[in-house]
Amino acid sequence: MDAGNWLNNARRMTKGPYALKKIVFSLAFCVAGFSATPAAFSQSQLCQDSTTTPGIVECLASHLNLMDGDLNRTYQGLRSGLNNAEKGKLLKAQRLWIKFRDAECARIADYASGGTMAPILKLGCLMKLTERRIGDLSTNPLTGEIN
Repeated sequence: MDAGNWLNNARRMTKGPYALKKIVFSLAFCVAGFSATPAAFSQSQLCQDSTTTPGIVECLASHLNLMDGDLNRTYQGLRSGLNNAEKGKLLKAQRLWIKFRDAECARIADYASGGTMAPILKLGCLMKLTERRIGDLSTNPLTGEIN
């Protein structure tokens, strides 16, 4: 079932004051790809006190900002152990990753066709890709060990 059909079915099947919130969190975390690990479970609890779309967007944006700080610290930590040539390659890769992230999350947000869920989908995507990038930069590619 594509995202548009899923959303239409969810709208028909849910009613009540928290129906939109249920749909938003279900779709956002499905798109974000959070797993059922304890850490991911706590992430799925994000913004549970927010009851409006602007409140949810503000809350998710705040959490993304924290994740961006983690990403920057991870990047700087990795960069500090590299020589100049390696730093240049890392910088190029990071810039390309940012372009990919932005394009991919814009594509994901398009599933909402400019509706109020678009920023929630985009933020969920940004969080997912940022979390993945932190993991990538934290992992030694030869050994698989976390640095």
